[in-house]
Amino acid sequence: GRALPKATSLYNAAAQIFSSIGTAVVTTILVQRTTRHASDLVQSALASGARPPANLALIAGTAAVSDVFKLLTVGTLIAGAIALLLPRQSLKRINQQGAQAANAGGPPAPDGRAPVTAPVGTATGTERAPAFAAPAPSNDAPTYGRRDNSRP
Repeated sequence: GRALPKATSLYNAAAQIFSSIGTAVVTTILVQRTTRHASDLVQSALASGARPPANLALIAGTAAVSDVFKLLTVGTLIAGAIALLLPRQSLKRINQQGAQAANAGGPPAPDGRAPVTAPVGTATGTERAPAFAAPAPSNDAPTYGRRDNSRP
């Protein structure tokens, strides 16, 4: 509907902000882990009576990148597990289907269409039998600039 451009702009702005925050956090962790690994390498070299390795920054940086990769892998697995626990349909759509089914007097069809009653085709038209109708368009459905929601 009319709120779609505003929602799209808000979504894009939020994505950019959280992307920037995520990049800053990952960079901070990388710098801290590089410093920690370099310090540990220097301490272990001095404790053994040897000089620190010439490629200290390279070794410490590689270990830090490995640490950050492991951290991001665990975070991604946790986010994936949470995503698998989310419902397949939005709660709004589930509530709408339940309301349509309650109004029609039966459970919703497996394909999401709500049962309605329609004339059987008798001469009087007073007998009714269940038939299935398309769900009513919701506010989040694309309109494609037409009232009947058909594509051009």
